[in-house]
Amino acid sequence: MAKIETGLIEVKVVYPSAHTPAVKEFAPETTVRQVKDFALHEFELTEETLPDGSKIVFFMYFGNTKLENLDQPISTLAHPNDKVNFRLAKEVIAG
Repeated sequence: MAKIETGLIEVKVVYPSAHTPAVKEFAPETTVRQVKDFALHEFELTEETLPDGSKIVFFMYFGNTKLENLDQPISTLAHPNDKVNFRLAKEVIAG
């Protein structure tokens, strides 16, 4: 059975502490920031500043590359099979 072309990109976000990845199809113009927001929601995570001034932040990785431009459309990262895999990493920045 042939796959129906939807024009959507299948995105999978892995977070080391989660048992299963977050998976969803997004439009090609969806930004990395929107995928990050989706992943934070799915994994029930929040970026925050702690009472001691330290910050908990999360970064998106594509392969071994830390993505700095969160406004980048995911279509620029998609493989020919229209799938993109990201890794979400937690970082604590001392206050």
